Amino acid sequence: MSDQSNTPETAVPERLLTAPELAALLGLQVQSLARWRCTREGPPYLKVGRAVRYRQADVDAWLARQTVSPAGGGPAEGGSCNA
Repeated sequence: MSDQSNTPETAVPERLLTAPELAALLGLQVQSLARWRCTREGPPYLKVGRAVRYRQADVDAWLARQTVSPAGGGPAEGGSCNA
């Protein structure tokens, strides 16, 4: 018997989030996500036909990169302290 646990036929498909689902999760408007897609900001996304979907792993990685450390005590580099 061969181990087929990693084959595409038996792999559990990753959950894909819709824009409204992600907007609700982040507490944002769907239009914010649309603007980010146009300006190439925000989390990576997939186009499935005309539909936009977000991989949970991509969203998690993007969120991790958004962490701002308060160390240093001054304004962020090149910006103001508008939280």
